Amino acid sequence: MAPPPSVEAIVRAVEAALPESLRQVTRTQVEVRSASLGTKAPSDEDLYWARLDLERPEPVATWLGIARPVAVALAGLLVMMQEKVVREKVEQGEITDEDLESLEECISHISTVFDEAVAEAIGEQYEFGFAEGGFDLDVPDRDVVHWRAELAVGDLATGPVVWVLPASGFGEGQRKPATGGEGAAAAGVELSDEEMAAIREVAAASASFGGGVVVLAPVERVRATWEALGKDGPVSVEVVRTVFELRRVHRVGTIEAVVVDGDVLPGGGVAALGITRRWAAPGVPVLMAASRPTRHHVSASLAAGAAAYLVKPCTADDVARGLEHARAAPADLHAPV
Repeated sequence: MAPPPSVEAIVRAVEAALPESLRQVTRTQVEVRSASLGTKAPSDEDLYWARLDLERPEPVATWLGIARPVAVALAGLLVMMQEKVVREKVEQGEITDEDLESLEECISHISTVFDEAVAEAIGEQYEFGFAEGGFDLDVPDRDVVHWRAELAVGDLATGPVVWVLPASGFGEGQRKPATGGEGAAAAGVELSDEEMAAIREVAAASASFGGGVVVLAPVERVRATWEALGKDGPVSVEVVRTVFELRRVHRVGTIEAVVVDGDVLPGGGVAALGITRRWAAPGVPVLMAASRPTRHHVSASLAAGAAAYLVKPCTADDVARGLEHARAAPADLHAPV
């Protein structure tokens, strides 16, 4: 049975957008070649696999496989290693724990391309999230289709990239009808009592937001620190855990800026910063905040679109100054604030 038309539309959108998206974060020419869509499972190739779960409204899992040499090259370039060093790592084919963290960051960046492709194909904004990754991940070979292409990263590495998608598509015409009860979302997805309580908590918090700075920080222990900055400071502060919550806040108030807390996000928050920049409305600057302003992290943050870099611990005045700098000359910010 042929997959729904949306699947082909989605992979074609990915083919068109992926090279430029990766070029922006790696600063290297990237090409997608010989792309095809079929049902044949990948052979026993040496691939790094990442499971990307689609968040509500549809619980869907997909898998992205990247050939080891390409994965090594992307991991090194993302943290701005010298090309000579990256080339040596590609030749050796070894993957360190730091490389795996960089790959998670890279996959999170690629997932934003998938988000936009799905939205373009079926008209709804979904969000893929990195769930797990490794070279020994179990990948299903039934009821799926495979998008396969050759990914060339400059002259450093070339190899297959495979995206395993559900053969049934991404929910078009499949959503359960809403029952009208409290445990059902508008799109018909049944939610537990705990999930409903969490959604009500987010809605109640965001409904009171009148405008100001929103901090993206998924870890509870840092929430109080950020919230304290907004109590008596020159800017109001709202803390959210996910980009999904960030969108909710945007609907009820004017966001002056978004601060990404790099200390509590994978890969130093660079991938999350890129995702937020893609979402942010024109004129809304995104700032990076971190307590370890290494050259690599500052450079990677600026390359991903950070309008300013705040060094933690920072005060409310620091946040206000960073916001002023971002408004005044975002293109000229090349140093921590």
